Amino acid sequence: MAEHYRLGSSSVILSRTFCNSDRIDDIDTIRSIFTSGLEDMRLRENFLENCDSGYFEKEHSRLVSKVNEIKRSLTDV
Repeated sequence: MAEHYRLGSSSVILSRTFCNSDRIDDIDTIRSIFTSGLEDMRLRENFLENCDSGYFEKEHSRLVSKVNEIKRSLTDV
């Protein structure tokens, strides 16, 4: 999510790992997971709104490093 803030993105696509309704069929459980997940995201947004540019630069570097690590693991196969 930090990368979305760094880039000035106004929206994000949620993945099934956030709330996979293929694995859970009880609507109340889905609602609870979704509500809790959204609350967590709002807390993260509030945190990110108060971060300085140094934080975002560090997170970007960490992301680039992780992507490169994954790329290397795929080419080493």
